[in-house]
Amino acid sequence: MLNKLAIAALLLTLTGCSGLPAGGPTSAELLAPDEASKAPFYYELFDITADVARIAGARTDDTFAGRFGGRGAGNRVIIGRGDTLSVSIFEAANGGLFTPSADAAAGAAAGAKNVTLPQVLVDTHGFIHVPYADQIEAAGRTPREIEAAIEDKLKGRAIEPQVIVSLATDRSALVTVSGEVKTPSRLPIVTANERLLDAISEAGGTALRPFEATVTVVRGDKRATASLKTVFDDPRQNVFIRAGDTILVQRRQRSITILGAETLNKQLPFDNDTLTLAEAIGSASGLEDTRATPEGVYVFRYERPEIIRRMRPGWTDPSQHSLIPTLYRLDMRVAQGYFLAQQFQLRDHDLVFAANATGTEYMKSLQLVGAAFGIGTGAAGVALAAGNVKSDVRLKHDIVLLGRLDDGLGYYRFTYNGGHTAYVGVMAQEVQTVMPSAVSRGADGYLRVSYDKLGLPFETYGQWLATGARLPAVTPAVH
Repeated sequence: MLNKLAIAALLLTLTGCSGLPAGGPTSAELLAPDEASKAPFYYELFDITADVARIAGARTDDTFAGRFGGRGAGNRVIIGRGDTLSVSIFEAANGGLFTPSADAAAGAAAGAKNVTLPQVLVDTHGFIHVPYADQIEAAGRTPREIEAAIEDKLKGRAIEPQVIVSLATDRSALVTVSGEVKTPSRLPIVTANERLLDAISEAGGTALRPFEATVTVVRGDKRATASLKTVFDDPRQNVFIRAGDTILVQRRQRSITILGAETLNKQLPFDNDTLTLAEAIGSASGLEDTRATPEGVYVFRYERPEIIRRMRPGWTDPSQHSLIPTLYRLDMRVAQGYFLAQQFQLRDHDLVFAANATGTEYMKSLQLVGAAFGIGTGAAGVALAAGNVKSDVRLKHDIVLLGRLDDGLGYYRFTYNGGHTAYVGVMAQEVQTVMPSAVSRGADGYLRVSYDKLGLPFETYGQWLATGARLPAVTPAVH
């Protein structure tokens, strides 16, 4: 058995853990500033606080109200090419340009002081033709403005002319509603105060559930997308529509991706209009105890520069990109982290990643080598680690002082981050002050302790209790 342990320990020393498969980087690797600066692209990192959760979750720039504003066109009907108009001209007395005298023509109504022209078409150039007024520009004008233009042209010809213009057939003030609606069609804007939901209703509505129905509005070079439920719930998003708008209703199942040290890695669809970080972690059956580090839950997202500036005043974008790679980090070691997880709203295409605990790769080595030599990863696995053990206080939690050794070192019960097994041993930072030669620093930046040099066993808390729960005597190895 001792030969197997010696060979296994030698293999661990020679191969290390770098060649083992991993579910992703550790928190230390994600946060290392020197590595980030060498990366082909940089990213911004924010710890999730109440303010960060509020700013990251409240985006008005991509909403309908943010893109198109909340004001309608009032009662202003704008005439366009292809429309037909009804034009009535009134004169103050009979015998004028358009109103014959009572005995002038057979069939003329006695006392008539107005005439209604046949429906007038707005031509492709945007003009209409009115007798004696010649060409009148109509496209882009309101009926009132066209009335004034005709009256101005008829002055001096008609008797105190007054004109009434109304829209007879609307072929320009149309919106297009398409996609997952009952009757895709082009619809006229009747009062200039129709809203988004009015247009969808006029097209027969949709059979999709509100949270899975995505509505896109295109107006010129602007576009915005939101779920139908958002429009239902927030009256500000039920914006006024305008001529030329295109409205697309489609089923698009929004989703996020969950990777890393969660129990389940998967793509998670939105089952409602919103999805919080807490709900996402819960749907993945939580963090995996033996792998995850609870202070390293990350959300990967591309953010707009204006959002970054709100969270970090004075920030300037060194990349000049329209979207900035952004990491949000949640610390679930403290109670506040669970409340913040409930507040942080996820978005479509977000990636939630639980970082591996620093000790995860080391434990994989123990398992692989132990399996190869028939050695368990319980007591025997612990014995393998006795030669050079990660003992940095930053890698441990639930630390309880059991007593002091002869040389003044504290002897502790502790648990490695991301695990549940309790061990007994020392803290590398304390050993540095007593026997610096027993401490080394690994490539990951964390301190290790050679228990062999200290002459101490390295064992689980259960083993320690089973052997009498006595503080060991320090017997430094002689070399």
